[in-house]
Amino acid sequence: MILANSILRFMRKKLFTGGFFGAARFFVLSRRWLLALVGVILAGLCCAAVLFLPAEQRISQQHQLALRSYQEGRLQEAAGYLRDIPQIISEAEGCELVISIYARIRKLASLERWALSCLKQGSAMPLAAEALAMSFASVGKSGQAIEIIEKIPHPSARIHAALAQLYVYEGDEEKGRRYLLRALKHGNPWSPWLSRVFSARAFYNHPPFLGEVVEVLLSKKTVVWDEERRILDQLRELGMDEQVQLMKQRLDVFSTSE
Repeated sequence: MILANSILRFMRKKLFTGGFFGAARFFVLSRRWLLALVGVILAGLCCAAVLFLPAEQRISQQHQLALRSYQEGRLQEAAGYLRDIPQIISEAEGCELVISIYARIRKLASLERWALSCLKQGSAMPLAAEALAMSFASVGKSGQAIEIIEKIPHPSARIHAALAQLYVYEGDEEKGRRYLLRALKHGNPWSPWLSRVFSARAFYNHPPFLGEVVEVLLSKKTVVWDEERRILDQLRELGMDEQVQLMKQRLDVFSTSE
């Protein structure tokens, strides 16, 4: 999708310029920048395919108008079409659209309200959880977000990653690392949303945690060369010789198989 590709190019430019671990500087910027970042990430998740749903899943006119305006970058106009939000979020991909619009225009109160509504109705759970986490964290309510998100049944990797961030904001880095390790085990470590979390100083500069990360990476069937080489450099810098050898062997195996 054109929108998804444009978001991915933005993420690569903004998050990974200067290297994987250099992204930590971006991550620890002000809460205002954090919200802007989340808005960009959420933006790529609003599915254009909604316009081509079969008749039995047809969406309302206001939903279609808001979606088209959103896709064309007219965000305030898109927000203006959100007149009956309960109706929109009851439709296919409605929660994704509403959350993405309010994240992009940085309307925290609306983002929080409708992310909570989507969580209660069980729609777009990972996206709604991350939106709620970021909106709460931006106004110093990380603890409340944790209480809500930890009650979500069968959490996905993305929900674990959101909790990892929240616990770091709350000052419990150890618990944050536990949640992030779960996310890494069950998700793609190099997806933009997970890499963004992983780049925080609480995670990448902690030798015991990096040792566990190496174990997780050894079980993955794919390799992302630039990022894993940067991890290898970090392991060398920290003097983690055993993990350095394991990572070198992993990369050698993939190199010869190609």
